[in-house]
Amino acid sequence: MKKIFYMVVALLFIQHSSVAQENNSGIRELGVNLSGSTFGISYKTGNKNTPFRLTLLSLVGSSSNYKSPPNNEHKNNSQGIGFNFGLEKRKLISDDLNIYYGSDLLTSYQRNVNKDDYESHSQTYTTLSFSPGLGLFLGFAYEISSKINISAEIMPSISYSFAKTSTNNDGAISKTTSRVLNYGLRTNGVNLTLSFNLGK
Repeated sequence: MKKIFYMVVALLFIQHSSVAQENNSGIRELGVNLSGSTFGISYKTGNKNTPFRLTLLSLVGSSSNYKSPPNNEHKNNSQGIGFNFGLEKRKLISDDLNIYYGSDLLTSYQRNVNKDDYESHSQTYTTLSFSPGLGLFLGFAYEISSKINISAEIMPSISYSFAKTSTNNDGAISKTTSRVLNYGLRTNGVNLTLSFNLGK
């Protein structure tokens, strides 16, 4: 699975480089997107008709610490990041409306550590998860002005999730792994993006 992932990444960069050499009319767009209840930041650059795109979907972290009678303590720390990158192809429908389509590589990583200290013993659970995938998107973009446009897209996708959990129970360590294949239309539904042109 890792070899296929790296091969697709290499092909995307090769394609982007060759397209950029064919046409010097470049763009730089910074956008804010909303997908369900999730906010993200997107950046597009390169060829005007076939830009490279990077979307930061999530950058999260949390930490909690609480105690319970008589002398029990519970700690949790979690960090994660999710981002997509790929290429899109634009087709002009009218002066201010275009349709676009393409593919994104989907990636997410998360680390979670949960520690329970009891009077008689302690337990620590550490989970690392990584999920690569491929999404195919189709959308419409409307140019509000020369500097601002709004777009909406849907993305059917397939992803592979791998997670490894290590349990430390008073020095006795055990490890488990899980693998899950997900596919279909993304549950967040339509992705809406408000973009700003950073070019001249």
